[in-house]
Amino acid sequence: MKKFTFILFTAMLLTLAMRVSAQNAETTMKPIMEDAMIYIDTIEAHNYEVVRMEFDLVSQSKNKETFRQMSSDYTYSVWVFGDFRFADIDVAVYQDMGGSWKQVAKDNSAESNALVTFKPEVGGMYKIEVIAYKFKPDYTIGHYGLIIFHE
Repeated sequence: MKKFTFILFTAMLLTLAMRVSAQNAETTMKPIMEDAMIYIDTIEAHNYEVVRMEFDLVSQSKNKETFRQMSSDYTYSVWVFGDFRFADIDVAVYQDMGGSWKQVAKDNSAESNALVTFKPEVGGMYKIEVIAYKFKPDYTIGHYGLIIFHE
């Protein structure tokens, strides 16, 4: 059984390696993941704790939403960064108010990354919206990374 598991694992790695090498720059997640490692090193060097990371595609026609339980004991920062296709990416954070969402923080800078910092008044569920505000010419979709951290 151990020999079969080793062979299967080796075959999976070879298949993955072939798939990654066949991908072009517009479909691989590798650059956004490499950027994330630089950001994580910087965040942790300043004694912050990373509590969530997310990577996905977002298009100009449909924002992405993610949800996080947050405590009033911490001040949170949400860092969103886009790949080379983005001209402007934004982030907004909403607090659940009994089934409706109240905006508590929003980045409006015109950059390919966004940062908001806020301290929840009360603990509870929060919605984070990634907004692909503007792409570079000829693009309508791109990879983004999201990192949530606190002191």
